[in-house]
Amino acid sequence: NTALPTLEKMATDSDPSVRAAVAKNPRTPVTALDKLASDPEAIVRRAVVAHPSVTASVLDKLSGDKDESVRLAVANHNRTSASTLAKLAKDDNVDVRTAVVRNPHTELSTIAGMITDSQVKVRLEIASLSRTPKELLMKMAGDPESDVQLAVAQNPNADEDVFMKLTEGDLPVRQHLANSNRATEKVLLKLTGDASAAVRLAVAQNRLATQSVYLRLTEDSEVSIRMSLAKNPKANEEVLL
Repeated sequence: NTALPTLEKMATDSDPSVRAAVAKNPRTPVTALDKLASDPEAIVRRAVVAHPSVTASVLDKLSGDKDESVRLAVANHNRTSASTLAKLAKDDNVDVRTAVVRNPHTELSTIAGMITDSQVKVRLEIASLSRTPKELLMKMAGDPESDVQLAVAQNPNADEDVFMKLTEGDLPVRQHLANSNRATEKVLLKLTGDASAAVRLAVAQNRLATQSVYLRLTEDSEVSIRMSLAKNPKANEEVLL
């Protein structure tokens, strides 16, 4: 093992790769890391972030680094504090903001402020996040991007209220709802009046469709939908007659 005095001396080595190796060394003291966090080379500052004993205060300092790769490393770090992540949520770099969403230490209040982010990548990450609550999903159901709407529909926290709002979404989203094994009778009934015949046919073929849903579709203008009902062994006499 390299002695501490040796590591401290090598922390000022002229070669940045040597200083980076010192920054990653588990035996390098915190005092040396504080100095290396101000190193002129990004490779060294990234190495500081990777140190197993890096402190939250050093990570906070590096969250304002001029190099986006350093800020990205901070945003991904499991020791980065919630307050530092809140600052990084406003970073100019989309990958940094996306990493903030993924970080489990990011508070939901911070994520709530990011649901209208200018970049689809960030909003898509939020919509896909398993801890995004229903309240935020309800707001994101009105997102202008189909991919975000679809991610909301697929989120395990999306309930009937979220689905009902999504019935006004883009066609791929409505098709997903019509085929979903989580669609309730209320949702399927709403979709029986959808403008797309493909959506209505999917409703007719959904295994969760009730007799009320079938009955609503018996007068559908599309022959293929009425034919689907006629062949459906689940349809009762009231529907067929």
